[in-house]
Amino acid sequence: MDNTNMEYNDENCGSGLKILAEPEFEYLHYRQETDVKKYTLRISLKGIRPTIWRKVEVPSNIIVFHLGEMLVQMMGWSGQVSQHFERGREYWKCCYGEGLDPAFIPKGKIGYDQEQYTIRELLSEIESHIYLVYGEWLNMVRVCSIDDYADGDSHCVKFIDGRRACPPENCSDLLTYNTMLKLQEDYKSPEPLLGRMDFNDVAYLQMMLGPDADYDKNHLDVDQCREIARKFSD
Repeated sequence: MDNTNMEYNDENCGSGLKILAEPEFEYLHYRQETDVKKYTLRISLKGIRPTIWRKVEVPSNIIVFHLGEMLVQMMGWSGQVSQHFERGREYWKCCYGEGLDPAFIPKGKIGYDQEQYTIRELLSEIESHIYLVYGEWLNMVRVCSIDDYADGDSHCVKFIDGRRACPPENCSDLLTYNTMLKLQEDYKSPEPLLGRMDFNDVAYLQMMLGPDADYDKNHLDVDQCREIARKFSD
């Protein structure tokens, strides 16, 4: 790492499957490099079984902020909450073009601006990993392979594979998610609704699902994932 990092030791002052518009500031998507490698990454959501995961191919010169925004959407979230990467004491934050402010780095962490680094600078070896944090959800990002591009190959983002849907946006933690699944199961039961769920249960379920009224935990929209990959290849 270089001298753009900052360590902050006061109290933490905060932190900050949809295809969204680009953030409302300009940032570099890829750094110009000559020896670009092909990274295969696997991102898996911790704490839920069976595992919710995606596998993607990215060029080694992709900027960490661009990667983070892509992975959040690839998992199925809207991006309405700021993501960050962390590993041990290291903390890579979204700075939205304003530079790193130590007031927003948690106590005891060493902060870095995501827009200043590529994925190769964070993960340089096969099986190395880092954590992508979105709200209360922790996702492991692991390097499966690092390869050379064949002559003529496009250096772009590609969706390779994945399983299952991530929790709906309004399910901010595991307890909320499990509660939503139980209510959804009750709601879909062929038994008469009266006596199984009251009005508050139904209202809570509708609030948790939000626009994802037809949420199916086992369904992954592969076409949507491929479209997100194409969008982030520009």
